[in-house]
Parts: sequence; C-alpha cells; structure tokens
Amino acid sequence: MCGDRAQTMSILIRASRPRRSLNFFATHQAFTRTEYAQAFGHDPKSKTVNSLLHHHVRAGRITSLGSGVFASTPKSGTAESLSIDSFAIGAKLREDGVFAYRSALEIHGIGYSDQDELVLVSSKSRICRNTHIGAYRFVPPPKGLIDADRVETEIIHMVRSRIDVRVTSLERTVVDVLHKPRLSGGVEIAIRALDRISTLDVEKVAAYTMLFHKPTLTALVGWWLERHRAVLGVTNEMLWPLRCAQPIEPAYALGAKPGDAVLMNPWHLLVPRWIAQLQWARR
Repeated sequence: MCGDRAQTMSILIRASRPRRSLNFFATHQAFTRTEYAQAFGHDPKSKTVNSLLHHHVRAGRITSLGSGVFASTPKSGTAESLSIDSFAIGAKLREDGVFAYRSALEIHGIGYSDQDELVLVSSKSRICRNTHIGAYRFVPPPKGLIDADRVETEIIHMVRSRIDVRVTSLERTVVDVLHKPRLSGGVEIAIRALDRISTLDVEKVAAYTMLFHKPTLTALVGWWLERHRAVLGVTNEMLWPLRCAQPIEPAYALGAKPGDAVLMNPWHLLVPRWIAQLQWARR
C-alpha cells in the first residue's frame, strides 16, 4: 500500500509540473531565467532549470531571446510571430535599461513614426540586439548625468503587459531628444513629436537641463520652451535659470550650417531656416 501511494504521489507531482509552468507562461509574457527558477524554488544555475526551459522551448511554449530572457508563445502563434509588447521584452533584456529618446516619445504617446528599433539607456556595454520581437539599441547615459552621479534622474515606472517598464519622464525626454535628435528619428521627426506635448513641468525641464552644463543645449531648451509659452504656461521666471547659462556667442544647433541658419534671439541660437519658419516655432 505504501509503495502504491508513493508511486501515485510521484505521478501527480510530475503531472502538475507542466501545468504550473503553463500557468506561469500565461501570466508572464516575458521573463528571465532567474524569475522562472525562483517561481519554482530552484537555483537559477541548476541543471533542472536548464532541462525545464529547454523542454518548453522544444515544445514551442516559449522562445529564447538570449541572455537568459524568454517570451511566452501564444497557443496559435509561433516564435517568429509573437503577439507580445516589444517594450515588455526590452525591459527584461537589461536590468538597468531605461526606454529613452524615440522610444520614450512612443511610450508617452507622442511618437511621430514607426520604430525599426527601440532605444534604451544602459550603463552596460553599448550594443544593438536583434530578437524575434524586434531590434533594441542600448546607449550610455548622457555624460553630464554620469559626471553629476545623477544617472537615475527623472526616470518613471510604467506597466506594460503586467511588466514593470522604466522610461524617462516626459520632462527628461524633451531635453534628451533636443540633445540627441538622431536617436529620436532625426531633427524633423523629433521636433514634430515634441510639438504634440500639451502639458509639462517646466521647472523640472530646466533643472534637468542644468545638469548637462552645456550652454548650447541650455539655449535650445530655453528657446523651445519659450516658443511653447502659451501652451505650456511658461513664465519668464521659469526661463531665467536657462537664460543665465546660455552661450555668450551665437551657437549652431539642430544641424544648422553657415549660410542656412537663422539667429533666434535672445537665446544666441542659430537654427536651420526651415525650423525657424515652422508654425510651431512662432507660438
């Protein structure tokens, strides 16, 4: 009797393991090897975890994205056509990853074009990563933030597909995009995306800008804020810190070149003629 009972219990335990994994996959569209191991009380480095994950990959229940990251495969789908939030996957690829630039614009709902790759800030190695879900580019934090030991400044948390996602705040995103528009789809796309903003904490924008200690960027942010004065409720008092840190001599910005630039006073800023003529720049 005891032997029969033990055998029955063993069969029930073995049968329950697949169900537990399926339940886990159903509630975790993206997950790491460590998260899976901890859910079942295993050491992440154990051979048992290797065996279980390999088994489920072969069965088509999950797909490996490399570096210990996995995505659940829909019952009617395949590893190549996962209907999963690409931002949720990106949040798992780098523990310190923060969606920024064009990807932050999209998360905040003001993106201006489809993205062929998502951009994340990470203190780890710079790299472009291709997965079944899409491409991801990891870029270092701005040097000004590193020097000031403020890499984590203006980062907020959002939830995508039940997964915590870190993204630059809208205020930081404005400055970052103006600082490096090439990471936001180019100057024209960046400018048009930022023009969609209807509310903003201007004081936070100014405070974040000052961390860079870049006069040209300071003038660019100040000029952009002033051109949106009516919409964003910008006051002279809010702009004063930026005015005090602007360049002494006129500086080129946003790809402006000699012979095709317009001076924007009082910011001592030279911008491309086509930008100076945009309706948004005369608000």
